[in-house]
Amino acid sequence: MNDPSTEPNALEELRELSSQLGVDYGGGEVKVSKDGKEYLMFLYLPVRGGIQANLVGTPSFFELKTKIPYSHPYFGIRKSNALDWIQEHILFMPDYQVGDKDFDSKFFVKVKNKAWGSRLFSKSNIRQAINDLLQYFDVVCSEEDDLKVIKYMGLGDQCPTGELINTAIEQMGIIISDFPPY
Repeated sequence: MNDPSTEPNALEELRELSSQLGVDYGGGEVKVSKDGKEYLMFLYLPVRGGIQANLVGTPSFFELKTKIPYSHPYFGIRKSNALDWIQEHILFMPDYQVGDKDFDSKFFVKVKNKAWGSRLFSKSNIRQAINDLLQYFDVVCSEEDDLKVIKYMGLGDQCPTGELINTAIEQMGIIISDFPPY
């Protein structure tokens, strides 16, 4: 299966992003190393039919991810006005309230293990880092061993800038550095 990020427009946007970040572009992904961690960036474009029919109707999205070096359950946070069909319709996890009225009013939170979620969200620096990430991105979540931030893109939207990526990497580093044990 071809990677949607190899479409001509995505390639050009990723090359530009690589240039802004001062890193080499290896094709399909942009890789940045900071503080001993690798951060990978992808731009996914929907494909009309063919072998990638599972992407038909999905929005374009930009993904930034890094490995979480600790065991953890699934968690996901999204803006209250963003749609995340998978979390709402497949995982059927009820919204989780972190106990911070401002945070809870702005974001929908899903956690697979509520006791662990209480430890994660009890840390104000983690809530602040997530809040900062969700000023531009639409979703912060864990998937398998990765911490991910996702930006859904409408027609004409560009990849996040190198400056925004550097800020996102700093915020993701804060989350991982204070990650609670499972």
